[in-house]
Amino acid sequence: MLRNNTKDKKNDFGWPENYYLETDAKKRKELLNTQLESDPTEENQLRQRLWEKRYTLPGKGMTGADHFMRVVLTMELVAEKSKSLFGKKTFREGIQEIRDVFCLDLLKENPDYSYVWKEEFVNFWSLYIEACKGDKNYTGLFMGLGHMSDEDLRNKLKNDIGHKAVELPDKLGLSQELTPFREAGREAFSYYFE
Repeated sequence: MLRNNTKDKKNDFGWPENYYLETDAKKRKELLNTQLESDPTEENQLRQRLWEKRYTLPGKGMTGADHFMRVVLTMELVAEKSKSLFGKKTFREGIQEIRDVFCLDLLKENPDYSYVWKEEFVNFWSLYIEACKGDKNYTGLFMGLGHMSDEDLRNKLKNDIGHKAVELPDKLGLSQELTPFREAGREAFSYYFE
């Protein structure tokens, strides 16, 4: 993954840089398909599996939703269920969904390719940062009376990503399995703010 200031120069880079700089699911699929035709390596096949888990549902095809985003936004709810006497089943199902959507079993089978997961997660975190930066509710001040300063936004995103990428995996007992997710959160944040 490359620094944020390179995003305007996508065409200056080759594979896989252009793929990871792209945040539009359809454009990413086009880039991936083109690469798979000429270079069907195991690495690119893993990228395809991650793309499918991230953007499609079985039997429904591409949904228009980013399932990584959905899972990350529900991790807090799953973590809360671990404390509930009546939430143990929901907690187990939530953990299984996280493992399924992030293809963590596939990662365990292919540890030499953990960088493929990390690159995909850096792409996810870059999309997350861009979405937060462009969201008036996220960047707004009390009762919409202005927008937070760049420094305040930086600090808010630092805490938010730290919570979602580091604290929640710890609470969920997935710290080890989500190491690339954690590293990617730090890396994406540094691309934008350091």
